[in-house]
Amino acid sequence: MNVVMFEAEVCEGAACRRLKPLLADGQVRQAGSRDVRGGKHARHRLRRRLETLGYNTEMFQGLHDHASDDVYVAALDDLHTCLGDMNDDAVGAKLLHALSSGPGAGGPPQSPRSRAKRLKTAWRRFEPLCLPLGPNLRFPCPQAL
Repeated sequence: MNVVMFEAEVCEGAACRRLKPLLADGQVRQAGSRDVRGGKHARHRLRRRLETLGYNTEMFQGLHDHASDDVYVAALDDLHTCLGDMNDDAVGAKLLHALSSGPGAGGPPQSPRSRAKRLKTAWRRFEPLCLPLGPNLRFPCPQAL
């Protein structure tokens, strides 16, 4: 049984299937008025709702052939693409920040000699450590070999 709730309304069965795009449109419009101005998470939620609305609309488009449906779907695609680009920008900025604040970032590239020195230091820290398998499992530590 297909049940969709929108505010206080409940619909079931064939009537619900016919109303599904309309209900999704109402949800998108209601959410869109606040989410477009919201942060990246709100815009992402809106983008997912637009995607669902687009799928629902395209599925029911075959029931009747109106040119206005094509315009509606094209407008949904434009909104979805715009929000996707904004999401890509936000994720890209976050990744760039993470990369620029990591070790070796923001300065000149390290020379092979300094990289080798870092590797040697890291290996010296690692070498004496035991494999952490838990209290019931035994594995010989390097000191015992």
